[in-house]
Amino acid sequence: MFGIGGGEFIVIALLALIVVGPEQLPGVMRKAGEVANQLRSMSSSLRTEFMNGIDQADVTKWGKGTLNDPVVPRGFSEHVATAAESADPTSPVAETDEAAAATADEVVSGVDEASS
Repeated sequence: MFGIGGGEFIVIALLALIVVGPEQLPGVMRKAGEVANQLRSMSSSLRTEFMNGIDQADVTKWGKGTLNDPVVPRGFSEHVATAAESADPTSPVAETDEAAAATADEVVSGVDEASS
């Protein structure tokens, strides 16, 4: 269950026996079992609620550009296509990229000259 082997379980049981004592050990183990059952029940309940929420959200329609699509809003692909068509390779951004590349080349050549 927790990836505990036989030897590890024996060591834990002996430590529990020493710490708690033989008189109180059955009560402590009973309480630990009750807590483990409550945790298992809460985990199962959470899993069920999560799966019900997924079923209600109808995730099969996500990503298809429907009205309330949380993944791809309706009309997104048209906006992307319009932006791609209107992109101008001679825009100031392209010129800035070329200027930055030229400056980087100058810096590299200056460093090479200085190190020679």
